Amino acid sequence: MLTSMTCYANFEKDGYSMFIQDGGIYLSSVIGELPENLVVPDSIEYEGTKYPVTKLGGDLYMYHNEIKKVTIPATVTFMGTGTFGYWYNLKEVVIEKGENAINCYGNTFRNSPIERLYLGRELKPENMYDVLFTSSLKKFTVGANVSKLAHCYSVPDLNSLIIEDTQESCEYAIQIHADTIYVGRNMVSDGRSMHGAFSGKCKSLTIGSNVTDIYNYCFSNFSINEFILPASVTRLRSDAFYNCCIKNMKIEYSDTPLNLDSYAAFYRAEIDSLYLGRQISYSDNSYGAFSPRTWYIPTTNPVLKYVYMDDNVTMLSRAAFQYSNALEYVRISPYVETISGSCFDHTYLPNLVMPEYLKTVEYCAFSNSGINTADFSNTKLETIGYRAFNYAFLTKVILPKTIKQIGNQAFAWCSKLKEIITELSQVNIHSSSD
Repeated sequence: MLTSMTCYANFEKDGYSMFIQDGGIYLSSVIGELPENLVVPDSIEYEGTKYPVTKLGGDLYMYHNEIKKVTIPATVTFMGTGTFGYWYNLKEVVIEKGENAINCYGNTFRNSPIERLYLGRELKPENMYDVLFTSSLKKFTVGANVSKLAHCYSVPDLNSLIIEDTQESCEYAIQIHADTIYVGRNMVSDGRSMHGAFSGKCKSLTIGSNVTDIYNYCFSNFSINEFILPASVTRLRSDAFYNCCIKNMKIEYSDTPLNLDSYAAFYRAEIDSLYLGRQISYSDNSYGAFSPRTWYIPTTNPVLKYVYMDDNVTMLSRAAFQYSNALEYVRISPYVETISGSCFDHTYLPNLVMPEYLKTVEYCAFSNSGINTADFSNTKLETIGYRAFNYAFLTKVILPKTIKQIGNQAFAWCSKLKEIITELSQVNIHSSSD
């Protein structure tokens, strides 16, 4: 219910019937023909004073089928029920950027087949669960001034979604499907939903340079052929890529490590090919970044086949590829100095070129693996850890003269191991009954 502090009698001007209320113009009805490309006036002069147009009355433009596009100015802060209802030819709505949100009703755009929407500021329907736009909407652009994607924008599949660049985060309460997506800022859940911001099949995704953080479940049940994680992104929250299917994933080169909140950033994600352009680190004591099995909880079938590491990578994180038993090719950066514990545990790569600067192979790094020959002759290897190769399919091991220590049971239960070649200077081999 509208209240009024100052209200002048109705008057007509510029094709409208209107009155002045609370210092602004209230457009109540249309008295003339309207253009195909309608621009709602942002101000109207009355008796020598220019007043901003702030309110659009209910049913104001109903049945004006001559209109195909409407632009709503930044001055408007209220739209009534059915203001743009039953426009059978209306295809595009532009809501200009402004400081204030627009209060409206769930049926403000009732039955209008809008295909393109530019949202320059937030719409606030009377009921928070009202949906303002129908399945006809295909292109949705979210302006930089919009800080929240509420339930009222919940629509089925889009052809195009653009979330404009800004350093301010956008809070979402809906899950969006779109063929092409541009994300220009951090997306943060309103806390009431675990469904994530983006889901479904996507043909093209671009992440802008203002995105620094992929929040919990941001991409969930999301499928795409190529996913490029830019250098600007420095943090992945738990379940950031929950149950995603990604054909080719590229984590761009950066001197700043990519920090994972927990082991579950890629939980249940299926990645076919991975380009790793920087270090992976954790904010807690987690591990298993790309492992299809985490804390011994099996996920869907592992599909990771190809891994290429940029020269910027100097350490492989703990259990990074554990149980990735579909691996066919891994290019390790020559500057990797440490292959961490369980890194390639239960993988079946028969051949692997060891990195030139490698110094340490930690415990169980290749345990239960399918590696045939462990050739360290061109490395700087000093230490092989506890059970590093136990139960591996090793047939041959070549050690460099730099080797200093071989851990207990390092090659235990390697039943096919027939040959060890080394130029030992001083080696400490822990005894074992196995």
